Amino acid sequence: MTSTDVYGLRPGDRITVSPGAATSGHTHRALTAGFALDITAARPDHHGAIEVYGVELTTRGAWRRGVPIRSVILSPGAYSIPIRVGDSVAAAGTSDGATVAAVHVRADGTAMADLLFPEGDTRCGYNLVDLQHRSRAAQEPTRQRCLRAHAPQVYCQRCQDADEAATMQCDAEGCSDTAVNALLTRRGHVLGACAAHTEQVHRILQDHAATAIALHAGTRECYADGTQVAICRHCGHQIYAYPALAAARRPWRGHQWDETGRCGVAEDRTRIRTRHAPAETCAELDVALAGASCGPTAEQHSELDCPTRNLR
Repeated sequence: MTSTDVYGLRPGDRITVSPGAATSGHTHRALTAGFALDITAARPDHHGAIEVYGVELTTRGAWRRGVPIRSVILSPGAYSIPIRVGDSVAAAGTSDGATVAAVHVRADGTAMADLLFPEGDTRCGYNLVDLQHRSRAAQEPTRQRCLRAHAPQVYCQRCQDADEAATMQCDAEGCSDTAVNALLTRRGHVLGACAAHTEQVHRILQDHAATAIALHAGTRECYADGTQVAICRHCGHQIYAYPALAAARRPWRGHQWDETGRCGVAEDRTRIRTRHAPAETCAELDVALAGASCGPTAEQHSELDCPTRNLR
């Protein structure tokens, strides 16, 4: 499908330029080869066309290394419709159309979409270049409780669970409340306990010498030495709160040798000084993992151990 005047271009759009349909903004010669472009700027041309600046992409949507930003003059119909949040799209392997609820750009430049399907299920990890555009929403959607963007009247299963705490649950039998304490034994066992069941969990451990420590909001796991593990809501990687830092103002660190607590992935993306912070709700956790530079496996390792560090 090709674009029309309805689909104006803006920074952040990703388009595919048809072979022979565009001219160079520098030499004004026709460009015989087709290519994909991540637009950084766009402005009307004197002859009714659009002049765009952008980074050329590989066939899988990554930033092409060693290639400068291109200047291209495009006429209507010379490029594909850019897919944006709120658009209705078709994805390979699915029979129903879906709505783009979020777009995450990873370390190598590939853009991955979260799709909201008619039954209310949100699925992650769809490469933007593999989606087919169907239609654009009449009004740009706003962010909902699930921290993704969709029309408020649309059913979304993740909105139903969005406000649930991401902290580990109580291990008392029949209890599903959020744990507020972790009980640590000398044998290396760790169990979570809510305020009402802390004594019951003590008995389960059969160790009256078990130490109780208060859990930080967002703690997903606690080690036997008291180290608490959460997921950073900015980058989706594991972060740690050490016992010696429990009373500090910013106790979360990326790994045991991290003295700054700064989130390198987020700073690379936003160019703003950012510290690691735990995902405290299910919505924050879900979006953090979906947008992680290495995909949903981020929960299994820290930022220091992330295989995408070599891409930045």
